[in-house]
Amino acid sequence: MAVEELMKLKLERQSSLDMVSGKYENTIDLCLSVEQIKAGLIKQIGCRNFSVLLAIASHLNEQRVAFPNVSTIAEITGLSAPTVINAIQQLEEVTVGGNAIIRKDKIKTSTGHTKSIYHFVGAEIDADDPNIELTAKEVIELFCKYYEETFELPYTVSWARDTSMVKSKLVDKYEPAQLREIVRIAVTKYATFSNSPQYPTPTLGMLCTWLANKAAGVLVQEKEKEQAYQTKVAYAEKVAAIDSAALLDM
Repeated sequence: MAVEELMKLKLERQSSLDMVSGKYENTIDLCLSVEQIKAGLIKQIGCRNFSVLLAIASHLNEQRVAFPNVSTIAEITGLSAPTVINAIQQLEEVTVGGNAIIRKDKIKTSTGHTKSIYHFVGAEIDADDPNIELTAKEVIELFCKYYEETFELPYTVSWARDTSMVKSKLVDKYEPAQLREIVRIAVTKYATFSNSPQYPTPTLGMLCTWLANKAAGVLVQEKEKEQAYQTKVAYAEKVAAIDSAALLDM
């Protein structure tokens, strides 16, 4: 079974401000191409298989991977577990635009059990919006990314401790766009905040205490400089426009 065009499947993460409570609300929308649905996408995949596909897709993460168990999929779709298993087997044979729509792998968990994970080849995730909500895990991964790029060393994470600390001290305190910049500044400009030979590189513990505050201060300065620059550019453009108009009148 094959669908000619690559299936347009997208997760859009949005953040909006509730004007009454003053809090940001984050939503995740699963989007499909209307044109492909009208062209018979559901018919080609099959109604039952399509519902299972959407249930799996609702668990997609940033790496285009989902790992809901069979009972979760069954609860979402209203199908029995054997029916879900059969639908997944059929979905593995579906191709869209020449690529398998999903690929299932088996991995072992820390407890020794086997777990299924699903890779979506043709899925896209719209993550360009800096206001998209960050999880503690994503903040830690961002910290590790900047750390490795800056110091050319891997950072060792204590996941249980660090995840809890990052969530309470950073995720719950800062807006997503602000937090992304704070992590960037804290790591890449660490040398400007500390010259202690005992601590030549930053840690997540530092980030969750004094380092985030230092980086937030630098972020304010950067935004003020950017605003001043944009004001100068706007003024220069205005003057140039006036001068050009004056030349036309001569």
